[in-house]
Amino acid sequence: MRCFIALELEERCRELLRVRITQFHADLRSDHDWPVQLVPPANWHVTVLFFRDLPKRDHDGVWTEVLRSVEAHVWDDLVFPWEDVELWPNPSRPGLICLAAPPYLDVKRWPLIENATKAPLNQGDVAKLLNFRPHITLMRFKGGRARPYSQEWKAMATRIPRVPPTAIRFDRVSLLLSDSSPSRPLYTRAFSAPIRPALGRYAPGSEEASQMR
Repeated sequence: MRCFIALELEERCRELLRVRITQFHADLRSDHDWPVQLVPPANWHVTVLFFRDLPKRDHDGVWTEVLRSVEAHVWDDLVFPWEDVELWPNPSRPGLICLAAPPYLDVKRWPLIENATKAPLNQGDVAKLLNFRPHITLMRFKGGRARPYSQEWKAMATRIPRVPPTAIRFDRVSLLLSDSSPSRPLYTRAFSAPIRPALGRYAPGSEEASQMR
C-alpha cells in the first residue's frame, strides 16, 4: 500500500495559507489559463518518508519508529526556512507548485535516521529522507500544451504569495495511507500523534500576517 510519514499543518495555519493559495490558484486558471489543479487544503502536508508499497503488517513497525522521534521531541517547535512558492521540480517543465525550503540538515538528529536502512523503514524512499527537502504541494499540473511557464512565472512575481517561515506550524505527525481517485488523491490516517507547534502565535494583524500576501 502507498503510504507516507507526514507532518500535518496546524489548522489555523492551514486556513491562513488556504485563503491566499486558493485565490492565487483561481488567478492562474482564469487570468493565465494554467492547467493547474488545487490540492485540497486538507491534504497539505510535508512528506517525511514515502513508501510506494508497504505491507499492512509493517505499519505498526514503522509507527513504532515514528513514536521514537515524537518521544525525543525532535519535531517539536519545528520551523523550516521557507523560501517561496515555486514551480517544482523544474521551472521549465513543472509538475507541481509547492511551498519549498532548502535541504534540512537537522534531519540527522531524527531517530528515524538510525534505522533508515533497516526493515521496515528501508522499504521507503530512504535516499530522499537522508537528503530531506521540505515542501508542501499546493497545486498539480494537469496536462496542457507545452509553454514557457518559467518566463510567465517570473512576469507575475509580485502576485506570487509570500509565506514567512513562522506562518507554517505543525501540530501532528501521522502515517497517512494514500489511495487514488480519478480526480485527486485520498489520504487516510492510519496513526497520528501530536507534536508541539512552533512557539508564538500567528494572528491577523501580526507582523507575520502583514508579510504574507
